[in-house]
This record gives sequence, structure tokens and C-alpha cells, in this order.
Amino acid sequence: MIISHAHLDHLGGLTGPAGGGRVPVFTRARHYFWQAEWDFWTSGEGLAQVPEELADAARTHLPPLRQAGLVGLVSEETEVLPGVRLLPAPGHTPGHLVVAVTSGHDGALYLGDAILDEANFPHPGWVSVVEWNPSVAVATRTALIDKAIAEYWLLIGFHLAARGYPERADGHYRLRHVGAKVPPAR
Repeated sequence: MIISHAHLDHLGGLTGPAGGGRVPVFTRARHYFWQAEWDFWTSGEGLAQVPEELADAARTHLPPLRQAGLVGLVSEETEVLPGVRLLPAPGHTPGHLVVAVTSGHDGALYLGDAILDEANFPHPGWVSVVEWNPSVAVATRTALIDKAIAEYWLLIGFHLAARGYPERADGHYRLRHVGAKVPPAR
């Protein structure tokens, strides 16, 4: 299991009720987190900085994973399986990560919430109220889009309506959806 970040919509379902407590649902899976993400969400200081709903989700789902010995923490770019790399992508949360999947010259980047909406392509500086550090989120988002353009990687995001290839057009970024027809060059 690769957890991009510890917001409720990404943690829910990792544990389930059992005997008055909670236990991991995926009992044989290693659950990978970026070290900074884990530290933030498991410290009293970090939890004091976020809305109670988010803090409660972390208090509910993270301790059972640790108690079961299923947590894998990384603090640098790491290949967890051949062709599957965890990359740092802070800003949305302190230790947000993205997943690069490559095979030969082909690649895809699972963004988690590093890009929240397709509006972030023409307007990468637009941020949501849920960004932990807006300026870092914008820098990360721009760097990821530039990397995906340079590598010709498919982008897949948790909240994006479609997957596609980023490109520059008219001085802005845009996402060309997979299967979309490319207009002929003029």
C-alpha cells in the first residue's frame, strides 16, 4: 500500500473495527508513507495544526498500522518494486508523496493530491484551503508538471476527472486527456 498523504479520503478503509478497536484491513501489506508525513500526523504538534476531522482520521487509522508492524517509512526517493518509485511532493501536506511507474520509455505519475483539479494546469498558482503550505504546493505542482512534460509521462490524480499528458500551450499548461484527438499542426 502506498499512501500519498494522511488526509481522511486517503486513509479511510485502511483499518476496520474489531473487538472494540481497529485493525488493519490489509494485514500482509506494507503501508508506505513519507517519513515527514508520518511524523507530522503522529505527533501532537502536527495534529494540533489541522482541523479535528483530519486529526481524528489520523488518530483512528495510523496507530493500528504501526502496532501491526506494517508501516514502511521513506525519506528519499525510493524504488519499492521494480519500476515503482516514491518521490517527495510536499506542499499539500508536509510529506505528501507521488508514485512514478515506469517501464522502458513509458511512464505514469500518480499525483495523489499534488494537483487537485484540472484548473491547476492553466492556473498552477491556484491553491485550495486544504493546502498545508501553499507556496510549496505550487512549486511542487509546477515541478511535477514540468517533469511529466520532459519525460512524456501520463498523469493520474486522485481528484482529476481524467488522466492525460501535460503539455504547454499558449504560455500555459494543459492536460491532453488520453484518447483525445490531437489537432493537426498548422
